[in-house]
Amino acid sequence: MSETLPTLSLSDTQPLSTDAVDLLPLAYLELNAVGTIIYANRAACLLFRLEREQILGKSAWEFMATEEVEMSRAVYLEALQSKEELKPIRRTLYNANGEFHVYDMFRNQILDAQGNVLGMRYQFVDVTKMKYEHEELNRVRQWLESVLASVNEAVLVMDTLGFIRYVNPALEKLSGWSASELLGQVVEKKLPVLSYTANDNTPTPFTHRAQLDNPTRGRATVLNKKRETMLVEISSSPILDKERGYTLGIVSILHRLRESSSRKADQKKVEQKHEVKEPAPETKA
Repeated sequence: MSETLPTLSLSDTQPLSTDAVDLLPLAYLELNAVGTIIYANRAACLLFRLEREQILGKSAWEFMATEEVEMSRAVYLEALQSKEELKPIRRTLYNANGEFHVYDMFRNQILDAQGNVLGMRYQFVDVTKMKYEHEELNRVRQWLESVLASVNEAVLVMDTLGFIRYVNPALEKLSGWSASELLGQVVEKKLPVLSYTANDNTPTPFTHRAQLDNPTRGRATVLNKKRETMLVEISSSPILDKERGYTLGIVSILHRLRESSSRKADQKKVEQKHEVKEPAPETKA
């Protein structure tokens, strides 16, 4: 048997609010145990574009997006029974003008002197702009990743500390490493550069990231996952935050070059030098 919660009605209680709450810049509501609004401050009236008397006594669900009502009712009942600290929830509400806004709702229980739960308090923070900006950024990111994934050349993006933040399928194929094995790893540990020669004599951007102020191109001998050498051309450019004036990271494009037979022989020697030798088995006395 579930415990029956006491019901708070408009006729038998006074709101637990003060004049200071009424002047809060954030919208504030108090609901009884069945979700009826028993108090709304001035900011809440502005939120709904209604007078206070048009709000009090109404169900909170009347102001909620239809697709969120049933789920929100269930969450509300769970919150009334909860013994844990309640986390903020995000809901879509509409006002008298038919405008929808997204709010982060901070909540806690209203308790009587005996500790019985009488209802809930809510404060609202409008996150509509932030939510849609975040969604737009996600759409742009997904679009950009789709574009980079379609590029035939190997693309690698790292931050200024050298941690790999993005690789496309062509880079996975070239290096032998999967994206899951590369992301979050330091680039020089996964793709060691044995030699590098740039047109402008700049050092390899894989290890001298802070010195890269302009686009550069060079030829490098790099080890793949199997510790085989690859002759590649690396074109790198700094990723600049023009508004703040600093470098966010580096994007590099790796192009596999054909190798001469003499160079292959030299590289074979390099590979042997970098092979991981297994320890000799112990012999019993």
